[in-house]
Amino acid sequence: MMRRDYIVELVTRVVGSQAIAESVVDVLSEEGLLNLHYGNQDIGEVITAFSDNFHSTKVSKYDRFAAKRLADKHGAKVVVAIIDTLAKMQDNKFCPTVNSVSQLETKFPQVVKFIRNNTTQEVTLG
Repeated sequence: MMRRDYIVELVTRVVGSQAIAESVVDVLSEEGLLNLHYGNQDIGEVITAFSDNFHSTKVSKYDRFAAKRLADKHGAKVVVAIIDTLAKMQDNKFCPTVNSVSQLETKFPQVVKFIRNNTTQEVTLG
């Protein structure tokens, strides 16, 4: 990630050690004080979760718009939890197929219903 590398380089200039700089950047990012995503952090979280779970590298502007709408309506943490749970359930014969974030938005009610019917973990929508 080019942006992270640039920030690590800047922090390294201040602290003098790249290892310490990487640790500082990681902690700041995890605490939500540093946004390494392009644009809105909620959009970045949803897109990253989808890409990591479904190994998708192609992200269109429609996927970013869909991620924003999903995050605004349900909250980024809920959407990320849905994505994580859906990825774990892909082996199920009747699991909805989702190939993009925009498709997830379209199928969101079906996905939530499927997860609720096939898991003991309760998924709550905000």
